[in-house]
Amino acid sequence: MYFNILKHMDYIHYENTDDNNSFVIEYQNNRELQYLCDKDKILIFDSPYHIDYDGIIHLSNTSDNEVIEVPFNAFIKLQNCKNDLYYFSNSTPILDEHIELSNSLLNPLSIHKKCHLLGGPQGYITPTFFHNFHRKFLYVSSGSIQISLQPLNSTHIINKDIATLHYSVGNCDRSVNENIFLKSGQIIFIPHNYIYNIEYCEPINVVYDITSHSISSFCLNIKDILLNSIQKNNVIVKQDIDRIIEDNNTMVQSDNEEDIDSNRRAYVSA
Repeated sequence: MYFNILKHMDYIHYENTDDNNSFVIEYQNNRELQYLCDKDKILIFDSPYHIDYDGIIHLSNTSDNEVIEVPFNAFIKLQNCKNDLYYFSNSTPILDEHIELSNSLLNPLSIHKKCHLLGGPQGYITPTFFHNFHRKFLYVSSGSIQISLQPLNSTHIINKDIATLHYSVGNCDRSVNENIFLKSGQIIFIPHNYIYNIEYCEPINVVYDITSHSISSFCLNIKDILLNSIQKNNVIVKQDIDRIIEDNNTMVQSDNEEDIDSNRRAYVSA
């Protein structure tokens, strides 16, 4: 456990960061994939399964902090409406509904498994992200994307958004990025010690962000995970209180209207 935590915290040390650190592999089985992922290299391969999801999405965008429930087809249509917004879901039940893909990608000992839905209009470039998970896979379900990556180093300043658990990096030298183009049906594995951004290349782009922790990475990040859970619970409680207050106000307004109407009828009768 101690050495796993040290490895997760360590930076990648390359003599030349311009070296090609990505590899296209043939997917064989989960065991071989986990072995290759432990090499801390960028891996690109074809998805062994296809996802067809049409459920409800808890969707957010870059313009505000609101979260709305929308059907999947609305998520697709929104990409045609705005060309300056990046969309992401808080969570989707992909790992339960498509257990075959989950089992083919994630380590059997993984915990805190998550799947987020990402999308954006053609030409939109996301901020530069850093992830603290043990495993991160991006599956391009439709459209195409270009990912720019580079190893994390000690000079990078990580900005944490506890509400969404999104970690971004503002001070990165883009000249050392490695650019990788992914088309529909492909998956990329991003090691935890890389920073990356995504450029959406087609009018409609759907990307599944599949992540999981190991026991060691979960212990290392448990503080932020707990803070995120507390904040989400506070948001739920606030929404419940606001709904109760709104219902009470509606009832009071209705009662007042009934009293006024009753008084009016009594006045007319008199």
